[in-house]
Amino acid sequence: MSAAAIIKQLDQLIQLHSSLSKVAAQKTEAIKTNNIDTLNTLLNAEQKHTKAIEQIENTRQQEVIILLAAHNRQPSDQFQDVLEVATEQERHQLISKREQLLHIIGELKNQNNLNQQLIFHSLQYINISLDMLRPQNQQTNFNYEKPANAKQRPVNRAMFDSKA
Repeated sequence: MSAAAIIKQLDQLIQLHSSLSKVAAQKTEAIKTNNIDTLNTLLNAEQKHTKAIEQIENTRQQEVIILLAAHNRQPSDQFQDVLEVATEQERHQLISKREQLLHIIGELKNQNNLNQQLIFHSLQYINISLDMLRPQNQQTNFNYEKPANAKQRPVNRAMFDSKA
């Protein structure tokens, strides 16, 4: 039994993660331009990528179990165990594919962190804008008054005085 199937699945994972990274970059532009329709489309594409990655990852895990069982090894999630049963050529390919995948996943994490920060700042801006437009519920008195002597003032929430 060889590790060729695992290498093939790693190639597929690399392709899907690269594509997902491109979607994340497009999502950044959609957030910057406030294009909600494009953002919804990209979120749907992102979900499809995630499902496909999950399926391929499950298949890869099954192939690892089969490979290790063929070499009388216990099933393991350790990459080192797969390297020990692979041939020299497969070992070099596996290491190379792993490094590529880790690099792409790192880029994807950075892009998603940027998107998260952009959305957070957008929400902060919206909250500040709403706070500026809403009248305050109570007048803040910065002078000291004893609570017993404090007068209850009715709060006028209307923008204009209709009694005038």
